[in-house]
Amino acid sequence: MLQTFNIPERQENPSHLLEGLRRELKIKRLDGYIVPRTDFFQGEYVAASEERLEFLTGFTGSAGFCCVLKEKAAIFVDGRYRVQVKQEVSKDYEIIHWPEVNLWDWLNKNLPSGNVGYDPNLHTIKDIDELEAKVSSTSIKLTKTKNLIDLIWNDRPSHPLGQVIEQRFNFSGETSESKCTKIAYKLKKSGQDSCVLTDPESISWLLNLRGQDVPRTPVVQACAIINCDGGVNLFIQPGKTHGLSWKNLGHVFEFPFSEFKNHLKTLKGKVRIDYKKTPVAVKERVSGYVFDDDPCVLPKAKKNNVEIRGTKKAHVRDAAAVTEFLFWVSKQIPGTFTEIDAVTELERLRRKLLNFRDISFDTISGSGPNGALPHYRVTHKTNRVVKNREVLLVDSGAQFLDGTTDITRSISIGKPTREQKIFYTLVLKGMVAISKVRFPRGLTGRDIDSLARVPLWEIGHDYDHGTGHGVGVYLSVHEGPQRISRASNIVLEEGMILSNEPGFYKEGSFGIRIENLLIVKKAKKLKTFSDRDMLEFETISFAPFDRKLIIKDILTKGEIDWINQYNKSILAKVIVSKKCLPWLSKETQPI
Repeated sequence: MLQTFNIPERQENPSHLLEGLRRELKIKRLDGYIVPRTDFFQGEYVAASEERLEFLTGFTGSAGFCCVLKEKAAIFVDGRYRVQVKQEVSKDYEIIHWPEVNLWDWLNKNLPSGNVGYDPNLHTIKDIDELEAKVSSTSIKLTKTKNLIDLIWNDRPSHPLGQVIEQRFNFSGETSESKCTKIAYKLKKSGQDSCVLTDPESISWLLNLRGQDVPRTPVVQACAIINCDGGVNLFIQPGKTHGLSWKNLGHVFEFPFSEFKNHLKTLKGKVRIDYKKTPVAVKERVSGYVFDDDPCVLPKAKKNNVEIRGTKKAHVRDAAAVTEFLFWVSKQIPGTFTEIDAVTELERLRRKLLNFRDISFDTISGSGPNGALPHYRVTHKTNRVVKNREVLLVDSGAQFLDGTTDITRSISIGKPTREQKIFYTLVLKGMVAISKVRFPRGLTGRDIDSLARVPLWEIGHDYDHGTGHGVGVYLSVHEGPQRISRASNIVLEEGMILSNEPGFYKEGSFGIRIENLLIVKKAKKLKTFSDRDMLEFETISFAPFDRKLIIKDILTKGEIDWINQYNKSILAKVIVSKKCLPWLSKETQPI
């Protein structure tokens, strides 16, 4: 069993923890303190030892932060977590809808003057600069301080020491030395002598390494400095690399992680650091820094041919497990199985697959009202029996050595209601619109995000998350910088992998989300007068949609043609059991 369903017992109640934090405020002569969800590495997933926001507030979401003043406290969450936060966080905290209301707005309203502390190891240069620009004309001052949560956290878990392994060439498609040579060339061309890397995803990709430090994402938590000659200094906790063969890493020199900050002080010349990703504590120790993007981010996002072939193979294997799971659900009698039963059955099917290593995130299995929570995580406490005339939303994925998967299907249990069918079909229309779009080279995810929303907009609805996120190759299931989102200004390029997942959520009733993964590729030439260079998406996820939830009359001929062609590809690619095949053949018939 990979996924667990227990809720960690809180050692102390929220009010007592707030009292302890406020005592530290008094000792440090501070009027407030900011507690982010992030750790030093600024990743989406953090080790148990870094879950400070959850420890203080009880909030288990993957994004958010809180601010505690002497008399007030607030937790800031985006649209994905506004229902969840109400279930997890005590009334000691005011719930703030972020980014509609930002931290500055709240501070300006609740703190006429005073010092607000923050840990420079946990906040990026960009975040602090933006906040300081707001408070510079007021009586509020930001003050660097030691981490106050650590001072009140008894029995804090140990730092992770997951063993490091090499991502072999037959999966990576390029040696680490080759990647480092290309990055070094970028540095030379920019007149930079070195670059500080604090993002484990970038370091894991650059050095062809994978780790076990955080849940579900096989990154190596470490820092690195790559020089303009292609050499790399790797700063990592001693013991993690004991089993690693250094045969392909002759250009890499290992140092204890504890030496990283002191080593920064010795760097000469122009040192590149990423303004948006690097902690303030790094900038303070580098004398000749220049701001520039992490040079690994875009090369990592644009997969090479070996990675693309591997990812496609991983998705076809994964599709077999997902399809067998959908068949299993179709045989269940409403009221006789639970959300947890669904998770464990899907996991059982995936564990048998070639190159399987882990799930890529905790499976979202939400029935009825739980399906209306976009990032719902089932526990023994929240587990529901899946009932007749409900929708079961299952968002899941897997980590394979050759690829990372992420797929969502919304499944009707029994006979669906008219309302469920309408919203399912509208969400499907939005997903198909993204799947079949051709667009000029140079567009960003922001330029096409609205295509998925138009069917919902036309009847006065929307969803409070992006339409798609980037996906790695045996790395993060939520990879940047590519996105299909209103907030994205990153140009979409060939080889990028993205999700396509519009949704609809009716609080207290049901949720609908349909998700496939896509690869950006050069579009086929059309027999027209246009010679514009165009891109398009190739869908690489394969599992049938729920026919009972589709209203054919709402679909256009082009949408019907796309769905029918997609169903043909499922039947041609996905190998299922003899028991499942008749069901799959029926589910993939033309609509």
